[in-house]
Amino acid sequence: METYSLYIHIPFCTSKCTYCDFFSIPVGSDFSFCEKTQKIFKDYVLALKKELEYYFEKFQIKSLKTIYFGGGTPSLLSVEQIQDIFNFISSKLKIEENAEITLEANPQDISEEFLEKLKKTPVNRLSLGIQCCNDNVLKSLERRCDINQVNFALDIIKNKWVSCGLSFSCDLISGLPFLSDEDFIFGLEKVISSGVNHISLYSLMIEDGTVLEKQISRNEIEYSDEKNDNQWILGKEFLEKKGFYQYEVSNFAKKGFESRHNTVYWRTENYLGCGAGATGTVDCFRWNNVCDVGKYCDFWLSADFGENFVYELEKVLNEKNPRIVEILSEKEKEFEFLMMGFRLREGVKSSVYKKRFGFDLGKRLGCSLDSKIEKKNLGVFDKWKEKKLCDVEKTLDTEDERFFLTGDGLLFLNQFLEELM
Repeated sequence: METYSLYIHIPFCTSKCTYCDFFSIPVGSDFSFCEKTQKIFKDYVLALKKELEYYFEKFQIKSLKTIYFGGGTPSLLSVEQIQDIFNFISSKLKIEENAEITLEANPQDISEEFLEKLKKTPVNRLSLGIQCCNDNVLKSLERRCDINQVNFALDIIKNKWVSCGLSFSCDLISGLPFLSDEDFIFGLEKVISSGVNHISLYSLMIEDGTVLEKQISRNEIEYSDEKNDNQWILGKEFLEKKGFYQYEVSNFAKKGFESRHNTVYWRTENYLGCGAGATGTVDCFRWNNVCDVGKYCDFWLSADFGENFVYELEKVLNEKNPRIVEILSEKEKEFEFLMMGFRLREGVKSSVYKKRFGFDLGKRLGCSLDSKIEKKNLGVFDKWKEKKLCDVEKTLDTEDERFFLTGDGLLFLNQFLEELM
């Protein structure tokens, strides 16, 4: 079968940040000395390897082009455990020579020793969750690091990681409580000076049920959508002036350093998702793993890997439900293709759409490419094109067309999709 991408979810963190609604299990700051927690980590890695083997065999996968360790906080695992996972994967299939392999980490886990060990593994891309560079804001979010740890991590990464030609990405968030525009820009300047070549700039989302959402609803913390929007745009303009290209709604990169793994999602290509809480999609088959480490480990540690283990496991999987399976309809796949594709600055190619769904993309979008058409008869794409919020280009060497939102158009992505659907 074709080369695949693999997402591995490591759902552990020392504590939960107030804004976070991702599936993660707080294990406390003394986890490395806790025998019970270390056993959970060990069991989780064993269970993960069994799930990996199942999907490798089920889909007859021969090689991987990207691997992404997300969380939670994957850097809570020891480098030896990370290498153990790679050793297992390599024993089952080929990891491409130029594969992009990313590990998410938090600043407080970064040390010279950690990076020196990590460089001996296949990991070649580090993604650091900084969020901001202001102590008061970090404290309000209940982040477990302070600005001194952030500065230390950035310095070490610059001197011991980036200097070796390895890739480095940072996450930052606009609109955080108590975060001034000056401190927001200071944070961007700080990470750029560290040699980062990719920045994910997220707009703060107030998710239901989070500590932050409850604090705002009780008026304990002030929050403004307008301030958040303005601050994000300020960051976007700053990054573009510094040579970071907005290749996706929330992602900016130096040329050639775009996230290859995340682009797999945005192009709705096949990928495996393994670990508690992970999601994977192959063609129309999608699965969502249970958000329960205990249930996840119990199932996979007890799984029997006999001669026909894939067939036998299929029956047990359906009975014990350690995952929820969804079969996507053609309409759902087409909607996701457009929804995700228009997140990218490159947009969607008509040839790819035609190959997947068998229809003309221009007609689907409401693009006539006819300058004489009356305004009252304009389709969705034509209307947005008239406002300079989208455009279409023909490639020079083929008859292909590329439909895309402009930089300003990306700011109104959701509205565009609503009109399109």
